[in-house]
Amino acid sequence: MYRHSAGASRILIGLEGLNGLRRVEVLRLRFKDILMEEDCLLVNGKGGPGGKWRRIPMHPSVRRDLAHWRGRHQLDERVIPLSRSGADLLLTRAAPGAKLPNGIRISHHDLRRSFGRLAYEAGMDLVQLKNMLGHASVEMSVHYIGLDSVRMRAGLERFSRIVG
Repeated sequence: MYRHSAGASRILIGLEGLNGLRRVEVLRLRFKDILMEEDCLLVNGKGGPGGKWRRIPMHPSVRRDLAHWRGRHQLDERVIPLSRSGADLLLTRAAPGAKLPNGIRISHHDLRRSFGRLAYEAGMDLVQLKNMLGHASVEMSVHYIGLDSVRMRAGLERFSRIVG
């Protein structure tokens, strides 16, 4: 979906699907929160306007897109200046370009959860994942990515082949 999108849709999908941000976090993000020299984003977490701030690294593709996108805007502007429903519409309009099967809908939450699962399967440890997702506990991240006993058993089997 990310590869088949452009402009604001690509930025939105990248921030949610490749960096794991919540929709509300994307909509709060300002250009001054993009720290290119540090390859980081300053993210204002969920909760009221005074949500908990965290600093997370940027996915390389998101960094490239934001570097290009950022040049056109003032630092205090929001990266995606839309309402929640506007962001929903942006995502809905991006879906046909991804050539998804008819009837398949992608939500903001699907992108974020997929990020968590794929990052974990790629080797990101649970503490790092917890910090990236802005969860209060590792247990929340485990629940969020759907790490069930079948996946844990498969991981234990891979571990036992390495350790013996």
